[in-house]
Amino acid sequence: MNIEISIWYFFIYASIGYLIEVVYCSLGERKLVNRGFLHGPYLPIYGFGAFFIVALFGESEHTPFVIFLISVLITSAVEYVSSYLLEILFHTRLWDYSNYRFHLRGRICLLNSILFGLLGLALIFLIHPLVAFAVFRLPKKVLMYGAVLFLVLIAIDTIVSVYRLSAFQKQLSEFKQRMQNWEHRLTLISSLTPSKKVSQLKELIGLEIEEFKLRLDSSAKRFLAVFPSMSSKDSEKQRLLNQLRQRARQRREKLTKRLHKTKKD
Repeated sequence: MNIEISIWYFFIYASIGYLIEVVYCSLGERKLVNRGFLHGPYLPIYGFGAFFIVALFGESEHTPFVIFLISVLITSAVEYVSSYLLEILFHTRLWDYSNYRFHLRGRICLLNSILFGLLGLALIFLIHPLVAFAVFRLPKKVLMYGAVLFLVLIAIDTIVSVYRLSAFQKQLSEFKQRMQNWEHRLTLISSLTPSKKVSQLKELIGLEIEEFKLRLDSSAKRFLAVFPSMSSKDSEKQRLLNQLRQRARQRREKLTKRLHKTKKD
């Protein structure tokens, strides 16, 4: 398997994984749900998992049970390692299965591992033969330029996504310090003799607080939608994440009520 074909397989299966994840989560929540750390319609974790399974079983014969078992082990290992590395990088757990039965430190759970095993069977016996048939019939130039395009696309997307999530994490970390600063300033202002200027200063600080909260809500909107179980070991950061979820839930409820009211009118 040469490098161009490997990249094509990775990109195709990352895209198929995105579609599977979106359909599965959308059916569960009864609304369209976007998934994935990156902005594009692909999930690298599926690309890596599928690539490893294809590399092991794509050109050899094995029993369905062996394929299922190894697929469970491979995909679970990929998901566990991804969760661990992302938590080290961003100091936040992007997904958490602690509420599921039979989980391992909240990073993987039995239900998802079984589903990945079934996907591994579908991959080897149904999906990969069709994908391989199509890919091997592409002209060499298409394979080469397509592979370069995929790499550039994912590289740019990864850089942008990492930057945005890092900025969001920085906002979460700064919130407590900023609130303390605002409270200290308000306390000092409140000790002054009431005047129009003092009232204006309080209003300016209030506007500053609201502006920061709006930016934080805007940043949280995408990440909490994509990773609804995002959590942190930092108690202050976890409290803030819960507040952001609550505010997002309240906004959705208000929007739903408005839509229902509009339909009735």
